[in-house]
Amino acid sequence: MFDPKEAEGAWVKEAEGARVKEAEGARVKEASEEKLLDLQNSIQRVERKLRLAETEKKADSLQCNSNVKKNELEIRRLKMEVQELEACLERRQKADENVMSKEFQKKFRDFGKFTGKSAKEVRRQLDAEAIELQRKSKSLRHELELKARTLRHNKEQYEEMTSNCDAYFETEPTEYHSLQVTKYSRHSSTGWLYN
Repeated sequence: MFDPKEAEGAWVKEAEGARVKEAEGARVKEASEEKLLDLQNSIQRVERKLRLAETEKKADSLQCNSNVKKNELEIRRLKMEVQELEACLERRQKADENVMSKEFQKKFRDFGKFTGKSAKEVRRQLDAEAIELQRKSKSLRHELELKARTLRHNKEQYEEMTSNCDAYFETEPTEYHSLQVTKYSRHSSTGWLYN
């Protein structure tokens, strides 16, 4: 027997079940779409981070390359400077060696006169040389003092003669004054003045 109410109730239950399933399907679909959007957003963020990391890597690589080039140039410059300094040092060492060898030869010549002599003889000889040098020094000092006196005397005479000449020319009209007047009159038209 067929009961229409029961059939209708079963049909309503089936319709409700279908609606519930449909609502659940829509919720699942929405949830999966949200998850899909979240995943896509995450993928885009990761891709942006990767692009940013790549650009930073390129920038770091370029900066590193420029730093390497700068460092290589600095190394070359420093190597050249080291070579110049080494050459300069070598020249100075050679010059020092030349000076040292000359001084050694000079000292050897000085000490050569003491070979085969005892310490007392060497001391006597050095004392005699010292006395001779002192005598020469005193003689030169005396000569210098005499020349300084002569120079002072000559300066005094010069000053005295200059003042006498000036005084004489001021009091006595001489050829000097006539020359001054002639020069002044000759050059007065050009604007030159002579005193």
